[in-house]
Amino acid sequence: MSGWQIALFILGLCLLAVMVGLLAGYLILRIQKRPWPFSWKFSSNHHESSAEEITIPSPEPGISTVEKKVKTTSEMQEALEEYVKKRQVVPVQPEIIKPQKSELLVELETNLSIATTPWEGKLIAFQTRAMDSSRAKIDSLDPELKDELIEAYTDIQLANTLVWLSMDVGHRSKDLDESYLKLCNKIAERLGKVLPQISRSGF
Repeated sequence: MSGWQIALFILGLCLLAVMVGLLAGYLILRIQKRPWPFSWKFSSNHHESSAEEITIPSPEPGISTVEKKVKTTSEMQEALEEYVKKRQVVPVQPEIIKPQKSELLVELETNLSIATTPWEGKLIAFQTRAMDSSRAKIDSLDPELKDELIEAYTDIQLANTLVWLSMDVGHRSKDLDESYLKLCNKIAERLGKVLPQISRSGF
């Protein structure tokens, strides 16, 4: 062989050795999962930049998965309790229905109020309509109670006559006022006796 053939042969062996070396290095790096150093970025800072660009998310500090589940369950329980509270029906207190007073009982209370009203120089007429419309029921009362009630309304009629003389006829005097006040005292005394008994009897 000539000299130039020997040189070509040696050069070929060198190239072959280089290729085999590169192939072996590539396979080793692939097995170890390392990046190939001869990438298209031929930079000495390639590994550093890659390390800067690639960020591995660190685990979130604080509550663990179990704690999160416990917290979520607690929040759900609180929300459920709040919902139940809102859905609870407030018990309605039964309305106490008071027995309705009779027309006569209301009239007696009104007349007692008129008879005990402090004197201010004004004559006030008494009510008699309920008494006039309840004659049949009044006859069923106890005789003593019935007589007391009739006496009270007799005084009421006299007092109303004085009111009529004072307001409609225009006859007003000191004696008339005194007579009216005396009748008011008698009416208040009689109604004070009659009213509790009639109220208890359910009249």
